[in-house]
Amino acid sequence: MTSAGPTFADLVAVAAVGTAQRPLPPLPEHLVPPGPADQSAATRLLDAAAAFAVVRRARLPVEHGLTGAATAPDDSGDPPPPRFVAALARALHLSPVESPPGGAAQADALLAESLTWVAQAGWRLPHRLVVPLLQRCSGSPSLTAAAESVLGPRGRWLAELNPAWAAIAAEGSPPRFARSDETAWTHGTSVERRAFLTELRRTDPDRARELLAATWSQEEPSERIVLLGVLTARTTPGDEDFLTAATRDRSPRVAEAARWGLLSIEGSALLERLRLRARRAVTVWGSGPGASVWLTAPDDDGSAVADGLGAATFSATPGENRLNALVAAIPPREWPGLAGVTASQLVAAGSAQSFGLSGGLTAAAVRWRDAELAAALVRAGDRTPALLALLDPEALVRLLDDPAAALPPTVVRQVVDGWPRPWPPALARSLGGWIQRQVSAREPGWATVQGGIWDLAASAAPIAVARGWAGRFRELGDDPRVPGPLQRRAHAAAGVLLVRAGMYDDVRAALESSRTAGEE
Repeated sequence: MTSAGPTFADLVAVAAVGTAQRPLPPLPEHLVPPGPADQSAATRLLDAAAAFAVVRRARLPVEHGLTGAATAPDDSGDPPPPRFVAALARALHLSPVESPPGGAAQADALLAESLTWVAQAGWRLPHRLVVPLLQRCSGSPSLTAAAESVLGPRGRWLAELNPAWAAIAAEGSPPRFARSDETAWTHGTSVERRAFLTELRRTDPDRARELLAATWSQEEPSERIVLLGVLTARTTPGDEDFLTAATRDRSPRVAEAARWGLLSIEGSALLERLRLRARRAVTVWGSGPGASVWLTAPDDDGSAVADGLGAATFSATPGENRLNALVAAIPPREWPGLAGVTASQLVAAGSAQSFGLSGGLTAAAVRWRDAELAAALVRAGDRTPALLALLDPEALVRLLDDPAAALPPTVVRQVVDGWPRPWPPALARSLGGWIQRQVSAREPGWATVQGGIWDLAASAAPIAVARGWAGRFRELGDDPRVPGPLQRRAHAAAGVLLVRAGMYDDVRAALESSRTAGEE
């Protein structure tokens, strides 16, 4: 409300003493139209309070001389069944205290899943839930995309009227800049600039690099790293000079990002120097899988630091650090051509100083996303979550199913955090068996980790097995071997799973009905 007009507090002040003691202030006619000539001051006060309450709920400023909003567009369509609406309304109105066992993040995940089902079933979001949904999205950017798909014409109309909700309405609106409009680079937000640069790299990579070079000195280090990521996602030979200069950046992280970009340019000077170092570092006796591999640390020559081998990233021992940094930089697929051995054979390689290579090989497997090298490291006993995340589902299932693998609960939790939602069925089945074995074994610290996984399972378990998981959690909730707090979390997880299953029953019925109608 502007200073020129009354506020809601002014109306409260009048109501407190009565209209006989304090006259009603002039009211904006566009908000509170004049009533009948014989309308009492008390009645007009109530009309004004009702009008102001609506404005306050919508969080819109009230000003004089405004034109009323256009009539809300038609929003036809069938709403979800009452049971689904009730569950959706509860999910929208959950307070932090009432959130599911997994907290606010899980509450958002459950709500996003419910909104996705609304869109899949072709339902219309009940109008009474539009404002609560817009309010909820204002505090949770992760929900915006899911909300946009179900807002419908009326929800977008309402969102556009409120600056606080405009970004939600804009999610499905055309971008401010055309794909080829360089104004996006000079005047856009960080997100718009990155989107423009990404598109320009696809159509005119040289021009994209020129624009970045022109503003490079003005970019913050954090932004340089992000923009280098855009540039190096599809490098060209013409990028080498720019990236080489960027390796001398004052920020070590920027320099490192530039070096990784150079490694993706075939024939770059950096890559060729590292290839030469790799050939010199490896000695092989014999051939094939039974070959004996011996490693020697690269020399600490004048270009070692420039080549990224200087920082003590992997070891405080200079030679061991240079050797690991070299191994981390070479794409695993190149080792057969460079030294006649696979990257997996380096896992068992020896060295004169008994240098360990685990850090460098792990970094190489993760950096180049090499599943074969990751599997070799895991077979050798490395249970780093980043390596386990690279395994194909079948290999991970075998690990979870094998009691002898002895995967630490903390590692399993980190790996599970990275699974797609909902979980792949095969992984979910194996995880269920692993949970049961953990309850029986009750190793130190198992309860804390298990509780986190159970919370996650409530929203991430595949919907097709939600009822089965709910039954399992009910059993765990009554199991005397399970501590009391964990029993309560098990029952809470079972409750969430049953709600999800019930909601999806309605979705399945709607989809089947739609499919049957289409066949007729």
